[in-house]
Amino acid sequence: MRRTIPLALAAAAASACVLVAPAGAAPTAGPLGSIADLPGFGSIAQQPGGEKSITFVRHGESYGNVSGYLHTDVPGPYLTDTGVQQAEAKAQELAAEGYDCVFASNLVRAQQTAAPTAALLDVPVRILPGLREVEGGAYESMPVQGRDNKYVDVLMAWIIDGDLDAAVPGGENGHEFMDRTDAAVQAIYDSGCEKPVAFAHGGMIMAWAANGTGNFAPDMVIERPLGNTDEVRVSGSPGDWAIAEWNGVPAGTAPAGG
Repeated sequence: MRRTIPLALAAAAASACVLVAPAGAAPTAGPLGSIADLPGFGSIAQQPGGEKSITFVRHGESYGNVSGYLHTDVPGPYLTDTGVQQAEAKAQELAAEGYDCVFASNLVRAQQTAAPTAALLDVPVRILPGLREVEGGAYESMPVQGRDNKYVDVLMAWIIDGDLDAAVPGGENGHEFMDRTDAAVQAIYDSGCEKPVAFAHGGMIMAWAANGTGNFAPDMVIERPLGNTDEVRVSGSPGDWAIAEWNGVPAGTAPAGG
């Protein structure tokens, strides 16, 4: 039987080449350069990877969040004043945890959220388009809770049911979504970073974790949906990722649910 999805989860859900943006610089929607241009990247990328930990952080509150309309196109809405405050508070928290690299999607709200953390760590924000939110397609700019907007239904099919054949009309299906997000996660893994943090989006993080890790359980998102600047930490390696912590709670070994 299909589970009833709480409104908070639906709201959270609705909200590959690595490119580099200077720390503290104004957010940009365009490519600024390749990670391959970074000093020593070639030698670092060839080293054995082993297990790594990646922390995904949902962006701060954006004007899209408060509007109630779906905005997934680039560059997308900016952070509200509350979102900026959330990003600054998250930066203080993350800077004390030893992260050495900062990644963000190509949507401005993710870059704005990443910028304070990157500034405190004195590292650049590396832009990964593959971390962008699930594409809105035909539902773009529609009310998220509108009767004709089935965007969240598609996300729930991916997250709860593991149905990657489900597709957003005019957007992407689950297989296409996993191809581009897996490529982005692979790029983070191959970057040479020891402890990276990636700023992304609620739907993207939940859908990738549901289908890209071995210990996801639907109750994770049902009981603890991701609010603004909440995080998910995974550990492992490509093809063998596991959720280590979901929204502040250590993950057990629950059976995969999607």
